[in-house]
Amino acid sequence: MKQLITFLLTLSMAYSYIGWDGEAYVEFDEKSNKHGLVLTATGYTYDITGVGIDTDYINKKASPKYKGLIIYVGKDCDAFSKRYGKGGWEWANGGFIVSLQNAYFSFGRQEVWMEHVPDINMTKCEMP
Repeated sequence: MKQLITFLLTLSMAYSYIGWDGEAYVEFDEKSNKHGLVLTATGYTYDITGVGIDTDYINKKASPKYKGLIIYVGKDCDAFSKRYGKGGWEWANGGFIVSLQNAYFSFGRQEVWMEHVPDINMTKCEMP
């Protein structure tokens, strides 16, 4: 029973995001800390089919271009990547966007999960 509970807790804390950068749908693993989220690209990209709620991510394929890319998404609407520079992020009902100096990633139909951050004010990061 203890192993099952541990597995379920681990499963519930792990989350993947898929972000569009204008070229590819890039898969990111998420880790959280008291400052926000750390998104680490898995090195996989996807093609899509359908639109809106009928969108399916298909044809998972390896892409060395993105392997190891890390994006920090902060509680103060800030963002940073060693590869793409400083920037910020915003959210709306349709997802969230991370805009960096040399790139952007759009995470359509995905929630920014920051409830674990003690002093987060999500309204501050809401798109106008």
